[in-house]
Amino acid sequence: MLFTEAEQEFLRSQRLARIATVGPTGWPHVVPVMYKLTDEGAFEFDADGVKLRNITAEPRAAFVVDGSPKRGVAVQGRAEVIGHERARLTPERKFVRATDFRTSLRQMLAHLRNPRLVATYAVGFGVLFNFIATFTYLSFHLAAPPFNKSPAFLGSMFVVYLVGSVAALWLGRAIAWLGRRNFVLCVLGIWACGVLTSLIPSVTAIVFSLVVASTCGILTQASSTSFVAITAKTGKRDSSSKSGASKD
Repeated sequence: MLFTEAEQEFLRSQRLARIATVGPTGWPHVVPVMYKLTDEGAFEFDADGVKLRNITAEPRAAFVVDGSPKRGVAVQGRAEVIGHERARLTPERKFVRATDFRTSLRQMLAHLRNPRLVATYAVGFGVLFNFIATFTYLSFHLAAPPFNKSPAFLGSMFVVYLVGSVAALWLGRAIAWLGRRNFVLCVLGIWACGVLTSLIPSVTAIVFSLVVASTCGILTQASSTSFVAITAKTGKRDSSSKSGASKD
C-alpha cells in the first residue's frame, strides 16, 4: 500500500477526484470522476468517451483528490481498462536502478511473492517455450520429405513475424474491448487451433500455422509484459507529490 493510514482514511472519505490523461496530440485532458479506493491502494472509476480512448492509447495518467486547497492527494500511475467502461489507476513508484547486485536480486525475488506476477511469468515462459518449439519442429518438418525445402526457404519463413508486429499496434484496443484475461485466453485458443492446421500435409497450411503462432505469441507476450509493468511494485521509488492530511 502506497498510502499512510491518514491518507487512506482521507481518500475513503471522498468520492470525487480529477484524472488527467494524455490526449493523442500530447496535451493533457482533465475531467472529474467518481472513484473507489481498493484495498490494494488503486483507484477504480468509470471510463468512457475521451478518457477511455486516451488511457487505451497511453495508460500514463495523474489522479488528484482534494478536500480543500490545503488538503489532498495527488498520484501518478498507469490506468488499465478492467471492464465495460470501467478502469483502474494504480499509483506507481518510478524505477530506480539497484545500487548493487544484492539489492537487484532482492527486488527480483520480491516479485515471486506476488501471485499475479508469478502467473504472468508462467504465461510468458509457456509462450516462449511453445513459440520456439513450434518453429523448430516445423522447420525440420519442412526440411524432410516429402517437402524437402531448402535452407533459404526455411530462413524466409521468419518473415511471418511481421504480421504479429503489425497486429500488436491494435493490442490496447483489443484489451480494452475484451479485458486482458479474456483477450489472452482468446489468443491462446486461436493459437491452438492454428497449430492444428500444421497437421495438414500442405506447405501453405504449415506456413499459415506459423503466421498464427507468431502473431498469437507476440500478442500474448506483449500483453504479459505490459501487465508486469503495471503490477510490479518493487524496484521503484515514489515520484508523486502527495499529502493526505497535510498541506499540499
